[in-house]
Amino acid sequence: MDTTRTSSSIAVVDGRALRLRQANREDVIPVPARLQDLLPPDHLACRVWALVERLDLSEFYADIVVEEGTPGAPATDPKILVAVWIYATMQGESSARRIATLCVEHLAYIWLCGGVTLNYHTLRPAIRIAGLSGQSRGGARPPVHPGAAAAE
Repeated sequence: MDTTRTSSSIAVVDGRALRLRQANREDVIPVPARLQDLLPPDHLACRVWALVERLDLSEFYADIVVEEGTPGAPATDPKILVAVWIYATMQGESSARRIATLCVEHLAYIWLCGGVTLNYHTLRPAIRIAGLSGQSRGGARPPVHPGAAAAE
């Protein structure tokens, strides 16, 4: 006996009202997976992350104004923004909206985000600072991150 709950609906076929189990791809279903297991260790995204972990990002952390015990939402870890920025650049992506979409649809970007949600509002300043908006791709610098003090 199948005790699995499925969504059923009525479909009219040849004048008959049929009660059918139908696909509903809009449903969110839990898919148990460890992020670490989504990519092989030698995947480019993993190598980018390993590189970013070796970078000195202390200036980015110094600019973060949200601290324990103070009001405000947590800042996004600069390592995530830098890794996503580098990986996207290597893949030829420069649109903040496109990269934000990839962060929910593409396993490598999902892996890099590590469960942290990013939207294009978060990514856009990173791309603009990096000089990747429009046709300009030169003079790239690491991205600015949310929670950073305003530039002087």
